[in-house]
Amino acid sequence: MPTQPNTEAINDRAKLLAHRLIARQLATDPDLIPRARQVISEWRAMGHQHDVLDEWDRLLTLDPAQLRRLIIERSETMTRLRISSPLGLASGLFTDDDSLRRRIRRKARNGLLLAAKRKADATA
Repeated sequence: MPTQPNTEAINDRAKLLAHRLIARQLATDPDLIPRARQVISEWRAMGHQHDVLDEWDRLLTLDPAQLRRLIIERSETMTRLRISSPLGLASGLFTDDDSLRRRIRRKARNGLLLAAKRKADATA
């Protein structure tokens, strides 16, 4: 039986899964990008002056199709940026539905367990 995935890995995977849902929402909700910019403005008004906000500002100027592809990219940069994504708040995904958030987290954990089991079976 594979060991339990660590919390950081579960969180990273859950944020990827959530951003897949957000990418779908971006396809049909053009107001999501201005709402995300508003979230960044509010964070700055609260005194948050992190480089990640500048990075998100740049990403939000991209063509929506390009942004959709980028936010679900499996890269170190996007894993880091998804931690502070304004899109989650702008979409309402992280604030409006606790059961959805729990399901995403459970799916992330189970996906990591399955991947570890497959890896263990392949080396056995």
